[in-house]
Amino acid sequence: MPISFEKINLQDEVLNLPNNNSNDNNDEETKPLIDKMTKSHTTFPPQPYSSAKLQHFRSKLPTAKFLFALHFTFALIVICAGMIRNEGRKYIPVDVTRLDKQCKKAYVNVFDTNEETAIVCCDGTQNDWTWITMGLYEDGLCVSLPKILPFAKIITRFPESWLLPFIPLFLRLIVAYTSNAPTTTPESNSIHYTCTRGILYTFVMCVRGFILYLSFNAIEEGIVLAVVGDNDNSCWYEHILKPHYQKESCYGQAFDFSDHVVLFLSHYLPCLVFEALYCFLFPFWRGATKDGGSPGNNNHQHRSILQSILPWSLLLMFVYVNFLTFLAVYRTASYFHTPIETVVGFLSSLLIQVPLGFLLLSER
Repeated sequence: MPISFEKINLQDEVLNLPNNNSNDNNDEETKPLIDKMTKSHTTFPPQPYSSAKLQHFRSKLPTAKFLFALHFTFALIVICAGMIRNEGRKYIPVDVTRLDKQCKKAYVNVFDTNEETAIVCCDGTQNDWTWITMGLYEDGLCVSLPKILPFAKIITRFPESWLLPFIPLFLRLIVAYTSNAPTTTPESNSIHYTCTRGILYTFVMCVRGFILYLSFNAIEEGIVLAVVGDNDNSCWYEHILKPHYQKESCYGQAFDFSDHVVLFLSHYLPCLVFEALYCFLFPFWRGATKDGGSPGNNNHQHRSILQSILPWSLLLMFVYVNFLTFLAVYRTASYFHTPIETVVGFLSSLLIQVPLGFLLLSER
C-alpha cells in the first residue's frame, strides 16, 4: 500500500490545535498566540523618538543654541586678545648657532629693522606660564604650552590631531556597542547614528586639510606672487635663518594666513562642540547598561555609577581640550601672525563652523 505524506502545519503542531483551514474561528483565536511566539524571537531596531521626546529635544534646543553662541563668542574674544597683544609683530625661529649670544632657541621679528630689538634670545630662564600670566611679551615667546599639561605638545601633530577630537565619539560608540538592549535604545544612541557622525567629522577634517589648508595655501601663494611679484630683495636677518628658510627671500614677510587658527577653529573645536552638544541633546549614559535594573540589584547600581561618571568625564575632557586649544590659538595670534593674517584664518574657519552649527541646531 503506498504511503502518502501530508504537509504539516508547524503552527498547529506547536500549539496542538486543529488545522486553521477547517475553522475560521480557530484562526482568530490562535493568531494572537502565534504573534506572541514570533515576537519573542524577534530583534527590533532602535526605537525612534516619540513626539514627547521630540518635544523634550525642542525644549533643550534654545539652551544648546546659547551654549554654541557662548563658545563661539569666547573663541572670538581669545583671538581678539591675541591680536591686541600682537601689535603687528610676526616672529619666526632662527638658527641659534649663527648668533653671538648663548641661546637655547631664538626668534626674530621680521618687520623690525632694529637688530637689537628684533631678536629674542631664549636662554631657558623663562617661566612656563609667563605668557599666560601676561608677563613680559618677549619672555612669553620663549615658552610653549606648559610641559606638565598632557597632550600639550601633540595637539598639532599627526595623527594625534586627527584622533583627539574623536574621543567623545569613541566613548559613545563603546557604550552603544556594549549595550544589549536594542529594543530600548533610541536611534540617536545607535551605532549607526554614531558612525554616521564619525564619517561627518572625518569629512570635516579632510575639508580642513585638503581645501582650507593645501588648496588655500596654493591660492594664497598665487595671489601674493601676482600682486607682489618675485621678491629679490635681501633682508638683514637672512644670514641667521635656518637653512630651509633661506630658500625664500625675506622669509616671513609675505602674507601668510594663520593655518593654525584654521586647524584649531575648523578642525578641533567644531567636532568637539558638535559632539558635546549632541550629547547634551541626546544623552547616551542613560542607556549605558544592559537593562534598566531595579533599585535593589547590581545592574541598577552599575547604571547609577555610569550615569554619574560618564557626563562628568565627557565634560572634563571637553573643557580640557578646549583649554589647550584656546591657549594655542592665543599664542599663535600673539606671536606668529599679524592681525590681518589671523583674521583671514578665522574667516576661513567659518566655512566649517557655520554649516555645522546650522546642521546641529536646526529643528529638522
